[in-house]
Amino acid sequence: MKTTLNQKEISEAIGSEVPQTHQVFSRIQADSRTLQPGDLFVALQGQQDGHAFIELAITKKAGGIVYQPDSWTPSACSACLFPVKNTHQAYQKLAQAWRLRHPIPTIVIAGSAGKTTTKELLASMLQQKFPEVLKTQASQNGYEGIPATLLAGNSHHQVAVIEVGIDRQGAMQEHMHTVHPTIAVVTSIGEEHLEKLKDLPTVAQEEIQALQLCLQWGGIASFALDDPWIQKYFQASERALVFSLDPEKFESIRLLPVAGQCLGRLREETLEVAFIEKKRLKESFHLTLPLPGKHNASNVLAATSIALHLGVSPEEIQKALSRFQALEGRSQIRQCSDGISMTYVFCDHYNAQPPAMEAGLETFFKLFESLKKNNPSSQNWVCLGDMLELGAEEMHYHRQLAKELKKADHVLLYGPRMKWLHEELSLLQQKNLFSGTHEHFTEHEALNTFLQKDFQPGDAVFIKGSRGMQMQHVSEPLILWLKTKWNLQEQGS
Repeated sequence: MKTTLNQKEISEAIGSEVPQTHQVFSRIQADSRTLQPGDLFVALQGQQDGHAFIELAITKKAGGIVYQPDSWTPSACSACLFPVKNTHQAYQKLAQAWRLRHPIPTIVIAGSAGKTTTKELLASMLQQKFPEVLKTQASQNGYEGIPATLLAGNSHHQVAVIEVGIDRQGAMQEHMHTVHPTIAVVTSIGEEHLEKLKDLPTVAQEEIQALQLCLQWGGIASFALDDPWIQKYFQASERALVFSLDPEKFESIRLLPVAGQCLGRLREETLEVAFIEKKRLKESFHLTLPLPGKHNASNVLAATSIALHLGVSPEEIQKALSRFQALEGRSQIRQCSDGISMTYVFCDHYNAQPPAMEAGLETFFKLFESLKKNNPSSQNWVCLGDMLELGAEEMHYHRQLAKELKKADHVLLYGPRMKWLHEELSLLQQKNLFSGTHEHFTEHEALNTFLQKDFQPGDAVFIKGSRGMQMQHVSEPLILWLKTKWNLQEQGS
């Protein structure tokens, strides 16, 4: 049976007048391109004003229109009309009403970094037990993406995994009221969107609301106790889950009066996991990790804590991990081989905040050390684009990356802010604290030309930057060049 809202329920949800005609809606859309006859169309104001597409929606036989009277004047039509002051707020309220029609486990994934990876990991684990999982597509975690995900839910879905991102104060509270989750996890807290969030304490206060509100509403909250900011806000509760990669915390965590503890010990590409309920060991098992790095091990543990709580078995979790594929540009390792040597391109360029940049570099250099054992002549290359939206301290955050690059053979920097890091590396070089080469570029094409001039089969490259820096324009040409120039074959990731 399809989920529906009638015109009275819609009017009550969004505070609009009740149309005189009787209409029931089984689909609510904000994109006129996907509109079907009978759908409710919400005219959102964004980069493109949805009000400009209302006439098209009417032509496509939309059953109803949610609009702002100051942006569109109704003409004679058969569609139900719902005038509101703000269509974005109406869209959120409709999504909330739709979500509350589905009393299923609904998990919010929040945090400064690792949200999308954790969301994908958890969804893949849950699919082993619940075939119909509703999840956020890609990283649609904002004011339009969250409602769109919820409104795609229907009666056949058994569980929902919703990614939530924030970029200003008050955003988390709005998103949480829209989703009204039964479970929440915050992956980490670090510098993000500081142009509006100002500083790290404010980021922490905003992100932690995901856990606090979920507990307040009677749900379950999963706490990453290795994050000092999250640990600062932690209070033991019978509705709290905790997870940690710190073995020294084992005994103290094990005795906490909480719903469950998920403790991991990282050993190379293997994670030893102990899951404790009611202070007793319930599960003990090993997981083979699909992604490199301690930060990704923490993401796996975050997803595992919730999956176990929802009844997914260790065997099902491992099955999900063995099939897991990283999304484009997220901790993605692309391998090309000529049959003798392997070339590695680490694509982690979907987004970048200082903690994620530092974690990515640390992981890359550790992996390179093991790669070099098999190919002593290989060299590493680091290609970094600007970190955006860091506010007044952006110079500091870019310069401090220099200390993470002491093991780099070649550093190629792109963007106006990376000029600061270029200058810092020059200072370190003068003090004999950095022995690699470093270049700065203002265009992708110039960087690509320089990289391809000296890059050799068997080398490894790390590519990262904020999404707005479009560092895929470095990784994709490089992969194509390796295939054509050197006739290397991509091995998959």
